[in-house]
Amino acid sequence: MTTQTEKMLRFDDQVVLVTGASRGLGRAYADLFSQRGAILVENDLDIVEPPEPETTQSQLASTSKKFAIAGSAIDGGALVERVLALTGRIDSLVLNAGFLRDRSFAKASEAELHELLDVHLMGPWRAAKAAWPAMVKQGFGRIIFTTSPAGLYGGFGQSAYSAAKAGLIGLTRTLAIEGEKHGILVNCVAPLAASRLSMGVLPPPIAERLPPESIAALVAFLCHPSCTTSGQVYEAAGGTIARQIMHRNLGLHLGQIPNLEAVRDAWQAINDASQGEDLVSSTDALLRFVSRWPDASHLGVNV
Repeated sequence: MTTQTEKMLRFDDQVVLVTGASRGLGRAYADLFSQRGAILVENDLDIVEPPEPETTQSQLASTSKKFAIAGSAIDGGALVERVLALTGRIDSLVLNAGFLRDRSFAKASEAELHELLDVHLMGPWRAAKAAWPAMVKQGFGRIIFTTSPAGLYGGFGQSAYSAAKAGLIGLTRTLAIEGEKHGILVNCVAPLAASRLSMGVLPPPIAERLPPESIAALVAFLCHPSCTTSGQVYEAAGGTIARQIMHRNLGLHLGQIPNLEAVRDAWQAINDASQGEDLVSSTDALLRFVSRWPDASHLGVNV
């Protein structure tokens, strides 16, 4: 008979790096991974590293199995290299660290754009790039990028932040394609929780219903060996989890080279959302367009 303990999802002997782990979402993620037996590597700017760390062997043999690495998420590659030096492997990357800069587009500077891109897009890219060879060699890996509702829908004053967060969605889908044959699964989460980033934005009655802990189970499951999902984006808030779907209306074929007036005259039909279709890839998206060409049947295209 299977016991409740045997049914629990565990991360024994799995090395998990969580960035931004000092507080908020990162703290909630780190606590759950630790509770479920992971070899946890916590990272944050202000995290405290032991002045004289225990040896790697003694830490790995201990009950807590925790490491702490101070440093900026911008240096994602260097963080991963330290994890590999400490533990010899890396199974899951949970790239959560970030900050918010609220500035209208008219007042935003290019320097601020680069600052946000460096933390939210380039840092995670560097971390994934450094972990990739080890994950390929292992034949196993899990990467979780953190986008945002601003990356999905935009938001006033969030031009740079939204651009960086939206970039992670494309990165997620591409790495999922490239990682499939290596056992590397890549997903993206858009969490909405009460944290430093959302302070002052969410009404208090709603914020109190959105603890960071409400997101942790989703992130952990996406990292678990039993999870086979990749290339997806999930929104989560207060215990509700939803998958973002690539959806497009049916569109309208206006001839191979439409003229300007044809686009104008068909604009209402082009924007008609009463019917649509879910898409799974850029190839799927193209073939569905091709299927609407009058001579599609002669092209041997099957959708």
